[in-house]
Amino acid sequence: MTSMIIFFIGLAAQLLFAGRMIVQWVLSEKSKAVVSPKIFWRISLLGSILMCTYGWLQSDAAILVGQLITYFIYIRNLQHKGDWQTYPKWLQVLIISLPFFVLGYILTQNLNWQEKFLDDIPTWLIVMGLCGQILFTFRFVVQFYYSEKIKISVLPPQFWIISLLGSIIIFTYGILRMDYILIMGHGGGMIAYVRNIIIGRKEAKHA
Repeated sequence: MTSMIIFFIGLAAQLLFAGRMIVQWVLSEKSKAVVSPKIFWRISLLGSILMCTYGWLQSDAAILVGQLITYFIYIRNLQHKGDWQTYPKWLQVLIISLPFFVLGYILTQNLNWQEKFLDDIPTWLIVMGLCGQILFTFRFVVQFYYSEKIKISVLPPQFWIISLLGSIIIFTYGILRMDYILIMGHGGGMIAYVRNIIIGRKEAKHA
């Protein structure tokens, strides 16, 4: 597959991720409170499918691992929103099965995993990328915990703080790897994260 096609797959994923943040940001500004709209999770799921594909084609384990973890958290939030239940059964099965089919395909290939993911990349840079992605992914684990605790899909203050910290690391990682997809995605995202932190503090103060 040509590098241009791979680039546009990654670009489409980042545009979706950026779009979800803009939508969430606008709705939060309108509500004067941090909101968790169902469209945020719909776009997240679609973007995750594309970004997982990009991570594999780009030979970037940091991206691939992160997306595989958050995929099912997106689905769970759609369940909390009562949106998932409106999907046809065949579509639910297809969406849930997709990661397993991809994983099965990957595991059945005769690949040199070190050559695929580790060669030509300094160890410290791999560690940096994985740490950033793990931290960035952990924000959804925190979000999942709080949402399961109250049985409602919410985006708590901790989600935005962790998002900002993880984004700074991945943004730096993207610069060092000259990965313009990561640079564009996280460069713009940091603005939304900061704004949500501010809105959340004002909301808590008024409450």
